[in-house]
Amino acid sequence: MQIKNCRMFEVLKVKEDECVQVVAKKLRDSKVRHAYVIDDKGAPVGVISVVDISNRVVAEGKSPDKICAKDVMSSPVETKDVNDSVKDAYELMVANKRYSLAVTDKGILYGILPMNEAVSFMMGREVKNEQS
Repeated sequence: MQIKNCRMFEVLKVKEDECVQVVAKKLRDSKVRHAYVIDDKGAPVGVISVVDISNRVVAEGKSPDKICAKDVMSSPVETKDVNDSVKDAYELMVANKRYSLAVTDKGILYGILPMNEAVSFMMGREVKNEQS
């Protein structure tokens, strides 16, 4: 089964050159804990979280209106393409101890596949195979 058949979450995207203050407001307003940093083409290049902002900006006494997302983000980003298998995505999440995975379509950030969706999707498929 391919990832594109799964239910995915919309992803909060920010640009590399957006200042951290703007990113923090977007995170607050959307009530999520991390955003994906994308390049000019829409490809994911990093992830920035509220913890990154706290530890790398606030705790260091830096000005959030003068620091860009690219200077604070964690990189690289693990991704899978929408045409990859759900099993491969699940195995990558387990190997990296992640609860979600960025999904791309031709290199462009498409959405987020949560672990529980991958597990549910694979379990449903196993049940069908056992009944055949």
